[in-house]
Amino acid sequence: MEEADEHSWWPVDAIGPHHAERPPDPRVIDPVKAGELRDLFLDPGWAGEGADLAIMRALFCARVNGRSVSVPSWDVSQDRDRLLRPIGTPRFYVTTAIVNLQSYTRSLDAAVGLLKKVLPQFGYSLAEEPSARPSACLCQHMARGPSYVARTAPLALLAALFGELADHPEAAASHRVP
Repeated sequence: MEEADEHSWWPVDAIGPHHAERPPDPRVIDPVKAGELRDLFLDPGWAGEGADLAIMRALFCARVNGRSVSVPSWDVSQDRDRLLRPIGTPRFYVTTAIVNLQSYTRSLDAAVGLLKKVLPQFGYSLAEEPSARPSACLCQHMARGPSYVARTAPLALLAALFGELADHPEAAASHRVP
């Protein structure tokens, strides 16, 4: 049985319904969910496929069916005259795309790639010492954000990412794909 989704208009088939107005974007960040994920990455250090799927759901409104993961995308269509001027009102379509699930919680490269897709204006600082747990913080315009300590470097970076999204959900890129 499929879990309930607050975005009931999200298409089930490959091609979604036509909308007269742009449908609401389900990729808007929920700061409460972002804060919950931040806390789970810090302690006990949630990792694995379940955590990666939770990231996909929170950031990209992904749906999972068996082993396939699909995310919504938006297309705009509008009629044009012979001089390629727009005629009438635009029509908005929602379609789905099948994507591969990345191992964000186990691969530092995947976690950095996720940061660049979600918060492209941010850099990061990562500190790993042999006798201490790794810590990460996000940087923007020479200013450092709060530091997050986790079990592994990817989890520390994800905690910093979701910490920023919990505090400033509007900072996320408006058009992002996994």
